[in-house]
Amino acid sequence: ASAAPPLAVSPSLSRRGFRIAAKRSLELCVHHIHKTPTILMRLSRALATHAASLPSVQLRSGATMPMAIMGTYVGNATGHTSARDAPALVEAALRVGFTHFDTALMYQNEAELGAALRQGAASVPAELFVTTKVAHPNDENRGHTACSYMHDPDSCAIEGAHRNVSECVARLGLGRPIDMVLLHWPGQFRSADGVFNEQKRWEMWQGLERALDEGLCSAIGLSNFTVKHVEQLCERGPSVMPAVNQVQANPLCTNRAVTTLCQSLGMAVTGWSPLRVGDLSVPVLEQLAAKYGTTPAAITLRWLVQRGVAPIPRSTHPERIAANYAAVVAPTFALTEEELAAVDACDTGESVFPNADPEDIA
Repeated sequence: ASAAPPLAVSPSLSRRGFRIAAKRSLELCVHHIHKTPTILMRLSRALATHAASLPSVQLRSGATMPMAIMGTYVGNATGHTSARDAPALVEAALRVGFTHFDTALMYQNEAELGAALRQGAASVPAELFVTTKVAHPNDENRGHTACSYMHDPDSCAIEGAHRNVSECVARLGLGRPIDMVLLHWPGQFRSADGVFNEQKRWEMWQGLERALDEGLCSAIGLSNFTVKHVEQLCERGPSVMPAVNQVQANPLCTNRAVTTLCQSLGMAVTGWSPLRVGDLSVPVLEQLAAKYGTTPAAITLRWLVQRGVAPIPRSTHPERIAANYAAVVAPTFALTEEELAAVDACDTGESVFPNADPEDIA
């Protein structure tokens, strides 16, 4: 595989008035969308202008990935309501300006997400960016049984991963390729067979490469891959190098080693559970929040962005969705190098979901 170009991260926004004008134009168009085809063109232009103004990362594929990402998983380690909550969540996120939405086959909300993003149209606007994920260990308690190829030696993981992507395309109904598809997990939880897992990971990656070649998606990447998993995949010499690795990233579980490795290889890094399900009772964060007159959540999101990680906060509360968006795209402060290091030092390796630790996957 050829060397990747360095990641290009757009600067922080400074033309706040321009962004507000673009958003107001968008809202006006939405309000009057039924009146005339001219308004539809204005809507498209306003959305394009707004999307172009957001902080973003240029992926190795050449695509531009917005750094403000709206997570759509709603639940905890035992259950979720992601499908039920998708319409209201999307409405609130679009209202404040989110253009990047993160979902997964496992979340079982792709159909609802796609419908909410289409808003009755035949396709989702090109300015909206959708990431989904395949290859999550089966969980019969949640009705997820689509990824037997991850553990079944008689099931071809190339075909399985490719089939999953095709099914995601149909469920999302974007009217165009999915912007990005990731391998959700590098293997079965607590699986100790390193040889078996490594071969399955390679096959699953080939399945994504095939989906990319067929135009089912525009970029492919990884999720929850550790340093070892990333290095093993790179040693295989894939035809297409991963564009992204999505990992848990928050002050108590920074995953700095794999983040540094991926960034050095030209992979963007996105961070799930940045706000630790609302549990940010960390003295350093509270002290910085008091200094800057903000919240520990805003401090955390700025820390991630300044470290080059695109955070994926999730909430069903409109006011929190708005606050999370503002912390990423319209910051009122910047952390110093010393303050960034102080947040780094909070790392204890404590995962939000200790029963699903990628380090336990050989």
